Amino acid sequence: MALDFDGNDDKITIPADASLQTAGAYTYCFWLYVNNAYHDDENGIFSHADSLAGYPGITLSVNGTGSGHTYCIGSEDGAGWDNFIDIGNKTTIAVGAWIHVAITNDGSSLKLRLNASEVGTDNSSTYIDWDAVGWSDKNLYMGTRRAGEGLYDSYCDCKIHDFMLIHEALSPDRIRELMNRRAISWSLVKGLWRFDEGALNLAPGGKDVADISGNGNHGDESGTMTNGDYVSGAPIEWNQGDQ
Repeated sequence: MALDFDGNDDKITIPADASLQTAGAYTYCFWLYVNNAYHDDENGIFSHADSLAGYPGITLSVNGTGSGHTYCIGSEDGAGWDNFIDIGNKTTIAVGAWIHVAITNDGSSLKLRLNASEVGTDNSSTYIDWDAVGWSDKNLYMGTRRAGEGLYDSYCDCKIHDFMLIHEALSPDRIRELMNRRAISWSLVKGLWRFDEGALNLAPGGKDVADISGNGNHGDESGTMTNGDYVSGAPIEWNQGDQ
């Protein structure tokens, strides 16, 4: 299944945990279905930590202004938002269709891949220095781009399916394997949220979304999400034995 975010106030919050902090290479990947790319000026898809200069983390949004809409990635190492990709090609965003999104960082290149194909890169990238200001309050948010307390948060009118955080910069071939849900090294998977609950409060501990990676990073919704926001996901099936 997938979660349908309304673009107004819906979000999932995964509390900060040491297992989620990427000390080296990483991949954030998920299936995305953008309902409306012009819903907001900056349609925040996800962010890990606040998206302010001086706060380490990463964020992905869809810029809905101007004549087209573009993907924008920011990656912060704790010193400034030096690593930024603006994909200025309107055709890179599929509106009203599922697309697989992967953001990888191998310590020298921050890359955005759509359906495993590279569409943007920043070759000055570094790893995220979570110790720069401490990681203990750096949550992972889905459906929004967090800007910090009291500041403007942007939300995306979209569906998200199978969100994963992996401590490896996956190659295109590895991403294609993942898109077909073939087995990968589970020791590198630090978070996997399938959104298969079908209703709120059914995850362990009464949470709303379960992390099935084994790390127990379960999360809660906020905003106006209801049981009806659990919808059909991307048209893929698990290969038997690879779950």
